[in-house]
Amino acid sequence: MKRRAAALLLCLLLAFQLSLPPARAADRVYFTAVSGYVLPLSDNTMPFWSGGYVYIASSIFTGAARESLGISQVYNSEQGRLVLYSGGRSLTYNLSANCALDNDGAAYYPGAIQRNGTVFVPANTVSRYFDLVYSVIEVKHGSLVWLR
Repeated sequence: MKRRAAALLLCLLLAFQLSLPPARAADRVYFTAVSGYVLPLSDNTMPFWSGGYVYIASSIFTGAARESLGISQVYNSEQGRLVLYSGGRSLTYNLSANCALDNDGAAYYPGAIQRNGTVFVPANTVSRYFDLVYSVIEVKHGSLVWLR
């Protein structure tokens, strides 16, 4: 009797599991490319749109991507401050403000956004300030944000 009850319970659990809708992948995926490098796809590197601006992970300004762009970053999590710098020029993002400040104190909007411990900066602001070019290119199943 106990075996039959256990078998029935197991069958009911399996039937319930089959009735759940299947998981779906995202319809669109955003990739990041820096010069000739396509960065690995993860939550910490995937760009996103917010308020009409495309945001890129500040972590791209490290390693080989940093070398190809010539822009470095320093992030102080205790102060909530990110500094992007190149050739004596810098943009300082205070995460509690909605803008970045340059060496002369001029403000650039919008500011940085922090998600899951990763700081994202607007691609438009960074590319204009550091004389880069960025493009959003439609590819199959998503978009490619390309800085160069």
